Amino acid sequence: MDNNLENIKNFHNGLLIKEAESKLLFIAFCFEFNRYLKIFESVKSTLMNPNDNIKYQQKTDGGGISPKFITYLPIQLDATCNGFQHISMLALDQELISKVNIKNATADDSPEDFYTIISNLIKGYLDKKLKENNRDSLANYASYERLYNINIQRTIIKKSIMTMPYNVSAIQSIKYLKDSFIEDLDYTNLQNNKDNKTTKGKWFRHIKDENLYLKDEDFVVLYKVLSKVLENTTSIKLITDYLWGLADICSQANIPIPWRLPTGLIINQSYMQSKEIRIAPFDYIKHTFQVKVPVKEKLDLLKQNRAFMPNLIHSLDATTLVFLIEAYFNKNPNPVTNFYAIHDCFGTTCNNMQYIISMLQSIYISLYSDKKYLLEIDNYMRYYVKDKIDNNFDIKSVGGKVEISTVNRKNEEKIIKRTFPNINNIINNKFDLSTYLKNSFYIIN
Repeated sequence: MDNNLENIKNFHNGLLIKEAESKLLFIAFCFEFNRYLKIFESVKSTLMNPNDNIKYQQKTDGGGISPKFITYLPIQLDATCNGFQHISMLALDQELISKVNIKNATADDSPEDFYTIISNLIKGYLDKKLKENNRDSLANYASYERLYNINIQRTIIKKSIMTMPYNVSAIQSIKYLKDSFIEDLDYTNLQNNKDNKTTKGKWFRHIKDENLYLKDEDFVVLYKVLSKVLENTTSIKLITDYLWGLADICSQANIPIPWRLPTGLIINQSYMQSKEIRIAPFDYIKHTFQVKVPVKEKLDLLKQNRAFMPNLIHSLDATTLVFLIEAYFNKNPNPVTNFYAIHDCFGTTCNNMQYIISMLQSIYISLYSDKKYLLEIDNYMRYYVKDKIDNNFDIKSVGGKVEISTVNRKNEEKIIKRTFPNINNIINNKFDLSTYLKNSFYIIN
C-alpha cells in the first residue's frame, strides 16, 4: 500500500489497473479508498457532501470531532476448493479436511493452499519416477523431465483440480491445463527441424514466462499424474466409485436418480437419450436445420452416471446458501446486511465477515457432522431400490445384490445383477468433524 499509494490515489493513470488480476474489483477499491482518504483531507471542513456517507462524531475525551467513515464495499470470501471441501466432509476424510482449511485455526495462522499442496505432491511423484532412471520402461520419461524442471505452478493446475469433483472430462481437464500456455509456431518449427524424435510435435509457451515450454503430449501426462496424485491423497475416487455405483443401478433400471436435500427438497435427475433430426421450417427456402430431440422413456446411461456427483455437489452448495441467507437476514444482529453470493463465493461488508464464517461452520456441522449426510443418501437409496427396482433387496445388507429387470435390443427380458456399493469403504464414523469446524477460521477466505 505505502509503495503504491500515489498510484492508488491517481488510479486513472492505469498503471496499477494494468497489473491487477481482477480489474473491476481493484477499481471499486480505488474509488472507495480515495473516498476514505478524503476524510482526512477535509477534517477541518464542515461543508461535507451528504452523499459521501462521511459523518462526524464527538470525541469521548471532549477534544473536538473526528470523522466517521461508513463503507458498503463488499469483502469477497471464497471457499477453499469447495468441491473437495464437500467431498472431505461427506466422507469425513480427516486428512483431506485439513488440506482444505477445515481445521483448528485463528486469524494469526496462515491458511492452507490446496493447489500448492497438490503441486508439491506432483513434484514428488515426478521425482520418484525420474529416480527409477529407466528410460526404456518409462514411455513418458521425457515428459516427466520437462514437467519436473518447470516446477508446476499452482495456477497451471488450479482450474483442472477445481473441476475434478464435478466429473469434468479428461479432454476438458487437459484444455484447462493448457489455459496458461499458447502454441508457439516458431519454437515448434525450430524443434521439428532438429534431428531428434523426442522434440518433434507441437510446443506451447507459458503466457507469462517466455522460457517455459511444454510439448503437447506433456499436458496429457500431467493430467494423468494429477489424477493419480488426487486419487492417492483424497477420497475422490472412493466417493466417485460409490456414487457411480448408485447411479448405475438406477440407470440400468431406466429410472431417475433421486436424493433428498437437507431442506426436504427431493431431486430427481433424469437425462434422456436424444436423437438428431433435420427439419425444414420454411417452405420458401431449402435450408434445413439439425436439432436434437429427447427419446421418450430412455435415459442416457453415461450422462446419468457422470452427472450424479457434480449435481449432488452443486445441490449441496445451493442448500448451504439457502440456510446461510435465511440465517443472515433473519438472525444477523448487525444493522448493515448487504450480501452477495455466486456459487461458493460470498460478498459482504467487513462487519459481517465473522458472522458469515460462524454461520457456515454451524451449517456444515448440521449437514455433515450431526447427521452424516452421506449415510442419509445411502439409506434413502436403499429404500428407493427396494421399492422401485428389486422388492427382494435386503435394505440392511452390506454389499447386497440388486436384481434389475430390463429389456435388451431384441425386446427380450433379462436380469442384470449389480452390487449395492458399500458406504463403509468411505465414511469414517469415528471422526468428529464438529471439533474441526468450530474453530476453522479459514473455511472461507
